[in-house]
Order: sequence, then structure tokens, then C-alpha cells
Amino acid sequence: MATVNIAHLNDTLVLHFETEGRCINAYTLASTLVAIADAAKAANTSLNPGHEIEIVVEAVGPGSFRATIRALYKSRAGVLAGQAIAAIVLGVLGNYIYERTFAADESVKVEIHTDEVIIKHGNDQIIVPRNVYDATRQAEKNDNFPKAVSRAFDAVANDSEISGIGLVSRIDSPPPEIVISRKAIQ
Repeated sequence: MATVNIAHLNDTLVLHFETEGRCINAYTLASTLVAIADAAKAANTSLNPGHEIEIVVEAVGPGSFRATIRALYKSRAGVLAGQAIAAIVLGVLGNYIYERTFAADESVKVEIHTDEVIIKHGNDQIIVPRNVYDATRQAEKNDNFPKAVSRAFDAVANDSEISGIGLVSRIDSPPPEIVISRKAIQ
């Protein structure tokens, strides 16, 4: 059974673009990154109003093609609290990407527990901390959040060189256990 544990994302998220080579169209990458940053900012507006989050690309790496994204708060006040919220914002983003893809299939089962939510799709499962799952419900009420994720999906879907995307926790992580196919995104 393939498993993605959203709790492992912390305050970084590595986008894994499944490609034949080790390169990606610059427009696809830029469009996807801007849309992901917009989605994170929209989620942050819902979850932490009055505080501005900055999304930075820290590294690119092999594995098809990967980009490491980190969420940072611009103010130094409340740095520890800011880091915790940044981790939740990126967790919300990762959770929503997988949830939205799985939502099209009626066979998806959602098990809500006290500390976590398990989303099962065939032999795949996504484990989401309960606070991230609840924060996702709050973030998706902001129309800009799902629209931005849709723009990221559109950028990937429009590039025939990308066969899928996935999320991992570190640039040197093995390939994602669950890769969302380009067909599932369209």
C-alpha cells in the first residue's frame, strides 16, 4: 500500500515533476510555482490573518525534476508560532492537492479520527493530521485557494512532457509513493 503522510512535510514541500529527463519547461515551472505560492498565501490569509507569508524556492534537484518550497513569515515576532503555521499552510496545500485529485472517484473512503484523517483510494492512502485536515476545510472557503491550486494543475496538465506530480518532504527523498498522473489532473 502506497502512503503519503502529510505530517512529514513540515515547513518545506518538494514538488516532484515526473518527466522523462531532468529538465522542465520554464513557463510550466514558473506558472506552477506562482500558483502554488498564491494558494499558500490564500490559505495563510484564512488561517493566520494579518500575517504575511513568503514562499521561496530553496533548491531544485534531480528525480525527474524537483523544486523545494519553504514557507517563511516576514516578521520576526513570534518566529516559533510562525514556523508552526507555515508547516500547517504547506500541509494544507499538500493535503488539498491529493484530496482534490482523489475527490473525482466515488470509491474514496475518508476515516476521521481524533488525531488524524486517513483518505483511502484503492491501494493508496493519505494520512493527514487532524489539525491540517480541519485547516484545509477552512482554507478552501477562500475562493482564491482552490482557484490557485487549479492554476497549478492547469500548468502541469498543459505540459505534455510531464506525466505526473507528487510531493516529498526533502529534495533527496526517494520518488513519491503516490504520483498524481497528468490525466488525473486534467
